[in-house]
Amino acid sequence: MIAPRARYGLEEPSTALISILAVCDSRPQKGDAARTAACRLSYPQHPYAVDHDRDKLVPIAQYFTDAAAGSLPAVSLVEPNFGTESEEDPQDIQNGEAFVSRVIQAAMHGPGWDKTVLIWNYDEGGGYYDHVPPPRAIKPDNIPPETHVPPDEPGGYDRYGFRVPAVIVSPFARRRYVSHVVHDHTSILKLIETKWNLPALTFRDANADNLLDSLDLRGRPAFREPPTLAAPGLTARPSACLPGGPGVIPPPGAVTRGRTTAPSS
Repeated sequence: MIAPRARYGLEEPSTALISILAVCDSRPQKGDAARTAACRLSYPQHPYAVDHDRDKLVPIAQYFTDAAAGSLPAVSLVEPNFGTESEEDPQDIQNGEAFVSRVIQAAMHGPGWDKTVLIWNYDEGGGYYDHVPPPRAIKPDNIPPETHVPPDEPGGYDRYGFRVPAVIVSPFARRRYVSHVVHDHTSILKLIETKWNLPALTFRDANADNLLDSLDLRGRPAFREPPTLAAPGLTARPSACLPGGPGVIPPPGAVTRGRTTAPSS
């Protein structure tokens, strides 16, 4: 992973369930590109970044300040409070939705909107069913996974996981466009590498698509004027559901005994 010039939300533990990357049209200062490409962030709590680039890790409030001032850095990674806003079970997903809404609204209505590409995505599928089998993938390198067979299943980094949602928010986004190109998370790296002519980190991002099929950089930006988005459910129609465990499955009374009928003569 490329270490961003600013990572917002340091005060919370980080597993990148929601990653929002804003790429603005400003060239990194001399030396930043090399440092950015060389840095590696490890979970949890990004010890490399804490040890080497602590000044680039700031509280989430700084993101909103920078977005309002039009001073977002060239590359930003925004992360939520993973204890309450990650949409991970058993949390109230309305809180995560409201967080994303605030971040996106801040980017759209800041003075830097006309030079922004914001990518909202999830780090994994959360265990939900997907009818599309994961396709094979290019191995990032020759380093094998740290597994022990048995009990682990044999395998390598040569297959994608289940699909995850991703949305591009930008004045340059294509209107009513759904991409049918195979992307992966390293497509975000490939976009950064394409924008600033940086070398790839692995074989995976070297061969990834750079997401440019979803952008129109030649015509008039379709969303130069930020669109009006629906209010998040927490504001518009708060749910009465409460987070918690699944309880008894099936719930008592959900299954009824079938009626016995007399055989016909």
